[in-house]
Amino acid sequence: MSGDSDDSTADFQGVPVIWLSVPVTSVAVFVDIHRQPCDKEGVALGALLSRVQGTLRLNQKELADLIGCSARTVIRYYKRGGHLAPVSYERLARACHPQDPALAAELATLAGKTLASLGLEPPAVLLPSPTSTVSPRYLADSIVCAAAEAMQAPPNAMRPALLAGLERAAALKMSVEDVLQALRPPRPAKPKGG
Repeated sequence: MSGDSDDSTADFQGVPVIWLSVPVTSVAVFVDIHRQPCDKEGVALGALLSRVQGTLRLNQKELADLIGCSARTVIRYYKRGGHLAPVSYERLARACHPQDPALAAELATLAGKTLASLGLEPPAVLLPSPTSTVSPRYLADSIVCAAAEAMQAPPNAMRPALLAGLERAAALKMSVEDVLQALRPPRPAKPKGG
């Protein structure tokens, strides 16, 4: 191949070889096009940065400014992989979130954070249901006490009456709302001509 001015490719033991003609000698550069350099967590940084760059429609200089490095360093990340500082992953997550929340979540995870901890999404609030922390028996006792107080009677005298009423409502397949609506006194009619 010496003497050729055109670059060409060949295959050497299953690995693509790129031959570059140089005035003195030819140099073979081995490139494994199927291997993406990964950092210690197994993240293919070049592919990840490419997704960020495409999502945000940035050139390499703008991406470098966002990460906080030089454009040359971004090129090295694309070629050889590497690892970003957590704060850089955070910056990328914040920038990507409006266009691609899934990518932002991936970047936040690489920073050791969540979208909620970065303030990009509301935190998931899990409130325990009242029945999971308080026994149903105690909840029923509070209903008996409310009825007894309304009747100015002791709770043990009110319990059988409430039980009979609730059993009848269940037999009639009435919901609590149906019972409440039926037991409430009707609203007074507005006077005519007033």
